[in-house]
Amino acid sequence: MSHPVRTHASLWIIITLFLFAGHARAQEFFSGGGALDIPAGLPGVTSGPANPYPSKTVVAGLKRPIAHITLTLSLYQHSFPGDVGMLLVGPQGQSCVLAGRCGGSVSGQTYSLTFDDDASQNLPGVGFPTGVLRPTNCLLDATDFVAPAPPGPYGSRLGVFNGTNGNGEWRLFVQDFAAQDVGTIEFGWSLRITEAGTPVVVYNSQTALTIPAGAPNITTGPASVYPSNILVTGLTGSITGVGVRLNGLAHTFPADLDILLVGPNQQQCMLMSDAGGGNPGVSFVHMGFAHNATTLVPLTNPLSGGTFLPTDYVLGETMPAPAPLGPYPTSLAVFNGFDPNGYWSLYVSDDSAQDVGSLGYWELILDINQRCPTDFNASGTTDVQDIFDYLSAWFAGCP
Repeated sequence: MSHPVRTHASLWIIITLFLFAGHARAQEFFSGGGALDIPAGLPGVTSGPANPYPSKTVVAGLKRPIAHITLTLSLYQHSFPGDVGMLLVGPQGQSCVLAGRCGGSVSGQTYSLTFDDDASQNLPGVGFPTGVLRPTNCLLDATDFVAPAPPGPYGSRLGVFNGTNGNGEWRLFVQDFAAQDVGTIEFGWSLRITEAGTPVVVYNSQTALTIPAGAPNITTGPASVYPSNILVTGLTGSITGVGVRLNGLAHTFPADLDILLVGPNQQQCMLMSDAGGGNPGVSFVHMGFAHNATTLVPLTNPLSGGTFLPTDYVLGETMPAPAPLGPYPTSLAVFNGFDPNGYWSLYVSDDSAQDVGSLGYWELILDINQRCPTDFNASGTTDVQDIFDYLSAWFAGCP
């Protein structure tokens, strides 16, 4: 005689083991190598492919297909961005034009720029704002990029990579299509890849900060946006993990910075205080904070990109109002178990004179424990069909 309860329990144990065995990290960050000169041979040569062409990075360790991808250029500058085309080619052959001769002439400016399908605006035909923008092809056609770039047609959105295996060689082709002007991507480029089937949601502020407000004439006090807010809505379930990424952080004395995250339920975490060393500081680095990082932010320079545990070397400081009063914990676990919806606030302040900086934008990464029914087909009992329904829902993002 069978025992349905035991059978169902055994099946759920098998499923649980399968899910934990196959669970991979939701997001991976991959550096795309070093600096690029645009074009090769500058300043004597003013048109043609960049050096290197292509710039390459190898992605490894992904366990699931791609669900979302972004690409960040670190300290990009060109005296006429409207001359430049950028093409990303994935390991399975899909391609996307990131920038197709957009932006016109904006000589002397530098950018920390992220391409993201979810951005609110395209690259403009004239002007070239820093921040997060959608891939945009203004003037190029399928025959413009020279070999070894593949022939067109090319994709117009990074979504062309979704559902593909992201492991392998990624190539970024950058080419200058007109004479007279030159540029660089001084600190290279990076990919952020989100794997399918993971209940992680990423928000970005899309707002640049000057640190402190009024820099360089003012050298102490809150940043120009204080706090910088991200509104989270429409999520179900509770928080199981929080991460923060600072994109394009620059400061001539990082140890002057106090960076505090406050959640919608008023939990607080000091991400970084009296850390990172002094002069000469940092220029447009990308830093992440996560509960499962293995290192603290270094006490002394050099400070480079990477993922760190929240770090505060001098406890007891209080941020300027309207930040909440201290003391502030340095654990991201304070947010776990709470409702993620509402305003998340990042307070950035400079607590010492003489030095200044900026932040391109920041990202909030939430791991949500979404609750799923066990009786998916509403049959009144947990049966075999529910197993397949459960797996389908889990791969769609409901664990």
